[in-house]
Amino acid sequence: MKKEIREWLIIIAVFGGLYMTGLHTQVIATFQRGVLATGFITPNTSEKHGFLQDHVYLEDIDGNTITIPVGSTKPTFINIWATWCPPCVAEMPNIDALYEEMSPQVEFIMISRDKDRNKAIEWVEKNGYDFPIYFLKYRLPETLQSQSIPTSFVIAPTGEIVMKHVGMSNYDTQEFRDFLKSI
Repeated sequence: MKKEIREWLIIIAVFGGLYMTGLHTQVIATFQRGVLATGFITPNTSEKHGFLQDHVYLEDIDGNTITIPVGSTKPTFINIWATWCPPCVAEMPNIDALYEEMSPQVEFIMISRDKDRNKAIEWVEKNGYDFPIYFLKYRLPETLQSQSIPTSFVIAPTGEIVMKHVGMSNYDTQEFRDFLKSI
């Protein structure tokens, strides 16, 4: 009985230590990256989700206001994420690799939901990601709202939402790159 109690106390101490230091997000994300590497979780690109009918107003890291227009000249990849979200952290290396290959043919809009903007900016810089990050200036239009993060969208130049994926995914696949090129 004492051995079991001691084992449980050690487990609680390890998990408590990870949580208190903030390392739990990175540890969980590392395990989830392994799941993504299996290739089992990929976005469904065969469903349409209506049209983006309202402009989306964002702020860049310098505080400048930008908009995601209703129609554009190229596809737009939108990802809503946060530094405290393990699945968001898990999919970032794949999104950054996709950005490196597909930008500027595809517009990338990475919307951070972190309350502390500096934390998001520092996290992206620390990890060496090159994609631009933005923050909501106003509420998202109803067509881009989701109860969970990460959530990703692909918007065609016509304004049609041609992909919506809730949860983490591996976007750095040839199939997904071909999908973006076909839009």
